[in-house]
Amino acid sequence: IRISSKKSPKVTPFGQVTIGGATASGFGDSISAFALTLGGGVNVPVNDKWGVRAQGDYRGIFFDENDGDRVDGARIVVGVYFALGK
Repeated sequence: IRISSKKSPKVTPFGQVTIGGATASGFGDSISAFALTLGGGVNVPVNDKWGVRAQGDYRGIFFDENDGDRVDGARIVVGVYFALGK
């Protein structure tokens, strides 16, 4: 789910939540767990076709306590986006 605000034509802030599953595998074994990502950022259009995006996320993977409990991570992204279609 992504929610954004278009109040300013110069900057579009957004927040997002992603839920799903993650699988870790190795040495012939694999385990799966619930995964959650929470984050947000801004889109800054340069023109009608492309712009720059900066965002930060927290990712948690919630394994059983027998499988190592929980894995936490952070991500920072800066990149270019391209508009597709009209």
